[in-house]
Parts: sequence; structure tokens; C-alpha cells
Amino acid sequence: MDQDSAIKHQIKEAIYTSSPKELQETLSSYHPSDVADVFLVVDEERREYMLMALNFHVIGGVLEYLEARVAARTLNKIDAEKAAHVLEAIEPDNAAHIVKYLSSTQRKHILSYVDERLAETLQTLSKYKRGTAGYLMTSQCVTLSKDATAKEALEILESSPKQPMTPLRLFVVDEKRFLDGVIDLNRLLAAEPDALIDDIMHPDAIAVDEHDSAIKAARTMQNYELRLLPVVNARHQLQGVVTLDDAATVLADKSAVAYLKTAGVTSINAAAGNVLKRVVLRLPWLLALWLLGLFGAWIVGRFFFVIDEAPIVALFMPFILAVASASGVQSLAITASGIERGVFTRMYARRRHVIKEIVIGVISAVFAALLSGLFVFLTLVIMGDTAQLSDMVIAVGIATGLAFIVATVIGTIIPMVLHQLKRDISYANKPLISALTDLMTILLYFSFLTLIVV
Repeated sequence: MDQDSAIKHQIKEAIYTSSPKELQETLSSYHPSDVADVFLVVDEERREYMLMALNFHVIGGVLEYLEARVAARTLNKIDAEKAAHVLEAIEPDNAAHIVKYLSSTQRKHILSYVDERLAETLQTLSKYKRGTAGYLMTSQCVTLSKDATAKEALEILESSPKQPMTPLRLFVVDEKRFLDGVIDLNRLLAAEPDALIDDIMHPDAIAVDEHDSAIKAARTMQNYELRLLPVVNARHQLQGVVTLDDAATVLADKSAVAYLKTAGVTSINAAAGNVLKRVVLRLPWLLALWLLGLFGAWIVGRFFFVIDEAPIVALFMPFILAVASASGVQSLAITASGIERGVFTRMYARRRHVIKEIVIGVISAVFAALLSGLFVFLTLVIMGDTAQLSDMVIAVGIATGLAFIVATVIGTIIPMVLHQLKRDISYANKPLISALTDLMTILLYFSFLTLIVV
């Protein structure tokens, strides 16, 4: 048993065997993330026992590591006054995510027990749309006036409440919270005690709008190597900050979602929930691909006379389909990756990429055609079926080459067009590109066989 499994086994054993006091003492010594993992797998009776036995600090730590919707359902099982204390023990941004999933009645009831200022903050943060910088940010940050001295700034920092992370950057605002600038902690520490913040701050603070996407905020932090990123409204008033931890989570989730979408799965929660929910998440694309498969079968049916005339042609179909599909998926992966990383923001960059991919597709198609022809030649010679040797070599070679080029174009153009139309490029996923490529390959293959062989 590895260390992680051993820790969770110990936590689970404590949940089932400890008294309330012992459970509180035991679970307080473990990381909330580990406790949260075990909380999700124990039965409902043990969950209720944990919520009864543990204090609001431990419960709050556990809820921060649960999905917000699950945390909200859990919070509803606690007495409203205790639930309010739990929210007070959680970072405001995480608490706001939980509050967002409470019903209006539940939200009003629980927040009536919360500190008035915090309740107002949670109400404000919970109104932001999921996936925005406002939704991602926390309201906790250290602000300074540009008229303050370096000594006064350090005193403010020392007396400030616990921050979500060490504030290596402090934000300079006026009386209306207009963001005037930013100052690095190192520069503040090196300044003379009586130096004015206005003289030592950076006036051009990198910031994002509260309605910008969370991905944009995370990438801004990544590009500029920031630990804290200010979030402002339309009037450039400071609303909060995005922390490095939150940015890392967004990028990790984005990567996971992108991977799922390439397979035609539209939700990061596709592996969660009951069987019916999983089926619903996967069914739309499966139905679409089923229809494309039927269309492909219809095309093959229209060319049965070719197979009747030369049955050997069926032998090479899987080979050509596999080669062409691989080409399309490779172009899709390269194009989608560039779009996600913001490489193709300009028309020139998009045009250049499309031309490059087509050139690469043509060069690769020549090699694929030659190799396919060689494969057909050797196969027919070994089988002793040389009656239509040259015709088959030419037909399969040309069909493979053209299929390779068409697949490259499909894998490159479709995500580009979706991006240009501001649509989700996940519609151009691997199963769809493979299905479309297969249809075109089958059509090209049998068309050339009809012209050359039959």
C-alpha cells in the first residue's frame, strides 16, 4: 500500500471507529484534500456523522476541495448557523462558488448568520458567470494609497488579515478603488521609510476585466509570470485578484476539457455521476457519428458492382482508411493546439498555417501514394493475383495520396472556420474528423477503382 492509500485508509478507519472528539482531533491533523477524497466515498450515514462531529474549520477545509455543486448540497445538511461559520472559514472566492449553487431561500437563510460585510462580498462574487475572471478572483488583497509612505505601507501589510498567498505584489488605489498602479514587495522593502508609494510604484499595472474569460486571466499570469493578477471593472476599479493557484487550476481544467472534447465528450464531469448522466453526455456525438457511419455504408453499397468485379479491392480499404484518418487527426491536433494557445489570432498567421499544412499534406501524400502502391504490388504478387496488377497499384496509390491531402485539409480547415465564426472548436473532434475523412476516402477510392480497374 502506497503512502497516499495508507493515509486515506487511516482517515476512513477514524471516521468509522472514532468518537466525535477523537474524530475532530484526528482529521485536524490531515490535509483537507485527503479528508475530502474520503468524504466522497463513505456512506451517507458517515457523512452526516462527520458534519455533526467536526467543527466549522475542518468542514470548511473539506468543502473547499469538493466540487462547488457537491459542496452546496453538503452545506444544506448543516444547521444554518453552523453553515454560516463554515462559509466564514473558507476563502471568499471558494465560498462564493458554493453560495452560487444554493437556492435563493437557502442562500438568504444561511447568509443572514454571516458577517454583513462578508455576506455582501459573497453575494457580489456569486453573481459572476462561471468561467470569467470575476468568478475566479478573490476579494482578499492588500491595497495602498499612493500618498502613503513605504513605512506606512509595511504597517498596513503587517496588520492586514491573512491573505490567500504571500502578497508579493501590492495594489495602489485611490478613494474610489481606481487602480493607480502596483508595487513589488521587494521594492517596498528596499525603499526609504519616508519614500512615497507614488514615487516607487509601477503605474502601468497588468490587469484583466472582471468579465474577461478565466482562461485569459490564467494565460496572462502565465505569460507575465505573475503570482497575483488584479481584476478591474469597466471603470478600472479594483474588484479583486486572481491567485496563482486558481490560475493553475483553470489551465489544468482547460487541458482536461480539451482532451475530452477531442473525443467528442463535452463535459469535464463525463466520468462523474450515474450511468444515465454519463450516457446523456456522450450520446449526441455517438448518434451523429452513427448517422455518418450509415452514410458511409450507403456509399459502399453504391459501389458493390466494383467489389463484385474485383473482390480484391476490399482487402485494401482498411489500410487506406487508417492512413487518411491519421493524417486528418494529426492536422486537427496541430491546428486546435495553435488556436487554444492563441497562435492564430491574426489572419496572416491563419493563412500561413493553412498553406503550410496543405504543402505538408501534399508532400506526405506523395510518400503515402508510393508506399501504398508498393504495398499493393507486393501483396498481389505474393497472392499470385497479377491480372490487374498495374491498375490496382495506380488506383490505390492515387486514391491514398488524394485521401491524404483531403484529410489534411479537413483537419485544418474545419477548426479554423469554427474559430473564425467564434464557435467552439471542440465540434471538430477526432471522431468527427475521422468519420468525415473516412467518407471522403471511401468515395475517392471507389471512384478511382471505377475509372481505372472496372
